[in-house]
Amino acid sequence: MTAAASFAGTARPTAATVPSMVEASREPAGWGLALICILSFWTPSAEFGASMSLVAARYGLFALSIGLLLTTSSVRQSINIVGRSAITALLLATCAYIAATSLWSGSLLSGIGKGMLFLESLLIALLAVGRFGPIRALTICGSAVLAFVFVGSILAIVYPVLGQEQWGDHAGMWKGLSNQKNLFGAAVAIAFIALLQRRTRPLGLKLIGLALLAIAMVKSGSRGGEVDLAAGLAFLLVTRLPNKYQRITLLLIAGVAIALLLILGTNIDIDTRSGNIGVNDVELDTSNRIKIWQFGLDGFKGYELFGFGLEGFWTDQRALQFFGRNGWVLPDFHNGYFSLLIDAGIIGIVLFGATLLALSLSLLGNLHRLRVLGLQAHGALIFMFLVHNLYENTIVRATNGTLFIFEVAAFGYLAAVSRRPAMQQVATVPDPLTALPVR
Repeated sequence: MTAAASFAGTARPTAATVPSMVEASREPAGWGLALICILSFWTPSAEFGASMSLVAARYGLFALSIGLLLTTSSVRQSINIVGRSAITALLLATCAYIAATSLWSGSLLSGIGKGMLFLESLLIALLAVGRFGPIRALTICGSAVLAFVFVGSILAIVYPVLGQEQWGDHAGMWKGLSNQKNLFGAAVAIAFIALLQRRTRPLGLKLIGLALLAIAMVKSGSRGGEVDLAAGLAFLLVTRLPNKYQRITLLLIAGVAIALLLILGTNIDIDTRSGNIGVNDVELDTSNRIKIWQFGLDGFKGYELFGFGLEGFWTDQRALQFFGRNGWVLPDFHNGYFSLLIDAGIIGIVLFGATLLALSLSLLGNLHRLRVLGLQAHGALIFMFLVHNLYENTIVRATNGTLFIFEVAAFGYLAAVSRRPAMQQVATVPDPLTALPVR
């Protein structure tokens, strides 16, 4: 009996079925999923000697891992397990459109390559949930990210030339196996939520792990990672409140958010020269994001409806143009929603916005049930992704770990709420990185 089959059924797994789940976790497909997660957070950087052969090896491992899942999973079965809800259809349609924008990209070959990788990431997330079930798929991914962070932290300590930033103001900050500190910070935040929600014994070992992750977050110096973690912890806290307090808390959060928007709307001063934002005589450093966004909007005219296509905006010519204006260039908008607008146009941002709105409303409607169903981590990671893209771009990144974790969490959540009887499954089924024989 496979894990997917046990999920599709309505009976609670018995002692006789649990060993078969452990055996299934030792199959190559489980290791393939874990490897995909690790590779999504690791990008060869200059310190690793980022040659074409190393990049090719990374994509080769991607292909091998994807093949392991494809040969042991069924797309039709996975769609049936995830459910044929309107939200699932909207999510798939939105991602298909984003990938299709590569067809009119100014960098056609690069855009098509990114579009194919984008669809592959979506497909693997779908197959993972179909193959392992919603809870176990995320458990495997969480364990993989934990391993990635702990190995990266050790590397930062024993071999700082590889594990730490080496240049400028960021020198000495931990980046582990990632190519920069912010991606490492995002991985730490995900690993923290994964470990916090895991039933690890003894408890002392879990507390030590959480403490080490907290140290890694501080050493990374990633403000974005800290905000990610705060958002995830806040979501988990709300899910633990009694139902009536959940509603009160949500109303308070909504009220504070509206008040802040009103304050910002009437007291904000945007300085496109310095790239900073002033609010009531307080200057906020945006790390030059305002300059980059203004440059994107200046070139957006004529592309409003369909956008530039994946990889279509930051051509060599535009990069040189930006450099000529500012004396430096960083071809990244550092905002997922803005990047989606530029790449996929108004159609893309409306489709994605509708998907996120529908998914968020569903989460809010089931907020009181997430703890019972074992879906707190799914909800927290979805919420963290929404927040993360306010200051980083991971929506249109084809092989980004944060995007892949969001896809697994979203498909897992949709699968769970569409098949309520299946929520009887054990929430702590072992995964390839921690599986032990059952006696």
